[in-house]
Amino acid sequence: MKSFGLFLFCALLNLNLVLAQEKVEIRGVVKDAETTEPLVGAVVLLKEGVGVAADLDGKFVLKASPGSYEIRVSYLGYELQKAKVKVGDKPLTLNFSMRPNKVLNEVEIVADVA
Repeated sequence: MKSFGLFLFCALLNLNLVLAQEKVEIRGVVKDAETTEPLVGAVVLLKEGVGVAADLDGKFVLKASPGSYEIRVSYLGYELQKAKVKVGDKPLTLNFSMRPNKVLNEVEIVADVA
C-alpha cells in the first residue's frame, strides 16, 4: 500500500509538471498595406488546424507552446503572408501589412430573369 501511495504521488507530480507548461501569447494587428485599415476577419494560423480570426480592429491573439512555427495570414483578395517565429518564454508581437492580390482587376456580375 505504501508503494501505491508513492506511485500516486509521483504520477500527480508529473501531471502537474505537464500541465504547468505555460503557453506564450503571440499578438498583433493585420492591416491593409496601402490604406492601413484593419482587415476584420483575417485568418491567422499558427499551424494546421490552430488559428484565430482578427477582430474589428484587426487584432489577434494566439497562444503557443515554446517552439518554432510558421504563421500564415490570409484574407480574401490579398496575398498570403508568412512569418517564421521562434516562441520562447516571452510574449511576441507581430504586425502584418497585407497587399491586395493583383490577379483580379475587375468582376462583372450579370443577372438574367427567366
